[in-house]
This record gives sequence, C-alpha cells and structure tokens, in this order.
Amino acid sequence: LYNVFYTIGRVLERLVKPKFYSFLLQTKVQTSTRMDNSENIYRLADTTYRDVDELIANLRSLAGIARNLCKAMEDVIPIAEEFTDVLDSIGSKASNLPGGVRKLGDSLKEMAKGHRSINSAYTNWIASINTDLVIPLEDKLSREQSDQIRDWKHYKNECSKKENLVEKSNSKLKALRKKKITSENQEKEAQICQILADQQSDLHSTRVEGLRKALIDQQKMYSFLVYHLCGVTHSQITYNALAHRTLSTKVAEWSSLTNNYEELPQESIALLKNPHDPEAFNRESDHKNAVDLNTQTKQEQNEITAADIRRMQLETAPDIAQGRKRRISCRVKAMFPHNAKENGQLAFKPGDLIDAISEEREGWQFGTNASTK
Repeated sequence: LYNVFYTIGRVLERLVKPKFYSFLLQTKVQTSTRMDNSENIYRLADTTYRDVDELIANLRSLAGIARNLCKAMEDVIPIAEEFTDVLDSIGSKASNLPGGVRKLGDSLKEMAKGHRSINSAYTNWIASINTDLVIPLEDKLSREQSDQIRDWKHYKNECSKKENLVEKSNSKLKALRKKKITSENQEKEAQICQILADQQSDLHSTRVEGLRKALIDQQKMYSFLVYHLCGVTHSQITYNALAHRTLSTKVAEWSSLTNNYEELPQESIALLKNPHDPEAFNRESDHKNAVDLNTQTKQEQNEITAADIRRMQLETAPDIAQGRKRRISCRVKAMFPHNAKENGQLAFKPGDLIDAISEEREGWQFGTNASTK
C-alpha cells in the first residue's frame, strides 16, 4: 500500500498541487525509515530486559551457591584448628626431648603458630563472602526482581498503547484514501498524516527511553556484581598474602633442618657421649651463645686479635718475671678439641684439664693446660 501511495504521490506531484503531494511523499519516506529504526530499538530493548531478568535468576542461583560455599568452608575451620592443635602438641613434645630433634620440635611449633594466624585470616575471608556478597546480593535481588518485572510490563504496555494509536490512524488514512479525492478529503488526509507522524514519533521516543532504562538497569546489575566480588577478592588477597608472609620467610630455615636427616646433629652426638646428662650440650650451647653475644669481636670469626693477646700478656708479665704463680681462679674440663692458630693461644683436646689464671675479660681468659704440664 505504501508503494502504491508513493507512486500516486509522484504522479500527482507533477500534475496537481505539487507542494501538498510533495509533503505526503516526504512523510511517507521519513515515517518508513523511523518505523524501521523504532522496531529495531524495541527488539533490542526487549532483549535487554530479558537479559536482565535472566541475570537476576542467575544471581539468585549464585547467592545460594555462595552461601553453601561459606557453610562448607566453615565446616573446615574446626578440622583446621584440630590439625593445628595436634601439630603444636607434637612440636611441644619434641622441643622437650634431648638430642637433635629439639630444633625440629621448635620448627613444628612455629608452623603451628603460623597456621593458627592463617586460620584466623581464613575465617575473615569466609565472613567477607557472607557480608560482601551473599547478604547484599540477596537484599538486592529481593527488590530488583519485582522492580524489573514492573518496569518491563510498564514498557510493553506503553508501547502497546501507542502502537494501537498508530494502527488506528493508519486505518483512518486507508479508509480516507478509498474515498473520492476532494479538497476536503485532501485536507483531512494531511491532518491524519501529521497526527500519524506525531504518534509514530511519540512511539519511537517511548521505545528509545525504554531501551535507555533497560541498558542502565543491565549496567547497574553487572556493576553491582563486580563491585561486591572485588570486596571478596580483596579479603582473599589478604588471606593469601598473610599465608605467604607468615610461612615463606621460615620455610627455607625449616627445610634446611631436614637436609641431612641421616646424619646426627651435634646435640645427638653429645647425648651419645654423655647420656647421663642430656642437658649438658644445651647448657654449653647456651653459655657459648651468651659469651658470643657479650664478646666485642674484631673479626667475623670472633677470634682474639694479636693486640689483645699482647695486652693480656703484658698484664701477667710482672708476676711471671718475679716468679710468682698466678692464683688459679677455676679448673675446667675440655669437651671439644682446640688447635692453637697463633702464638698465645692454648691447644687442648677433649678431657684435658684447664686451669684459668686470669679473670674473664671480654669473653677470654688466660689459662694453662694441667694435663700437659
């Protein structure tokens, strides 16, 4: 019918009232183009509303799965705590045993302490899934779905009403064109064409506004999901960072204790030599560590320098020159061998008796080997 109308308009444009029929021609072309675009916009808006409706259903499913995930993760917490407690108990027992396993026990206790901190961060991560995702999502969906259904129905109803008005105007225009062409009918046709153009423009605006709102709703829903997932991800990053920071700095040290697991450490060797006093080596180690901390070293190996030896020799020289014997301050038994590396140092082997003839100064003493006199 539009093509017939277009052809008649072209003929009449050249024969009768060119301006009027030119107007009808332009109206037909503009209306046809606008209606094609409007139909595309309506279909796109309808597709967008359907996508949002499907997204809401998927988000409701996601919220339910996330809640189940939290519950499953919470069930792990007591098991993880039990694991940590048993690990700490094993470490505490090993720390009180004589021999080389004491350091391994200390490592187990440090591991248990680290895992306990990680378990706390794990609990916070679970809480974040609930507070940052599940609860906001469920609250949002309870309101959004009803609003979405209402907006979609309102949009379709408005479009339907305005489509009916356009159809009525088209029917009037068709009926009028079947009548005899008169001056009065031509004026009515022009009026109806103008009304039809206005109605189609209004329908087009309604469809555009509906599409705009649908796109905004779609953007809001996806943005809401991404925003709250970022909160959960931040908590997960904190949890993983704490685990890395807590364990990575120590794992190399712990692992080094197991490098030569078939060889006995010094603590165990000392225990074999002196089983009646299992704490002897530990006391010796503690004393050595205390001496090392109090000694002001001048070399990396904490060795006494030649200047120190010379100074202490000068202090004892007067007594030696006058033939006086220095007072023995104490007698000790050597547990380990020592080879003299420079003049002024005393060589001894395990079991030798050492008489100290000077007061301790800066972690060093003068003495004589009573076993080799």
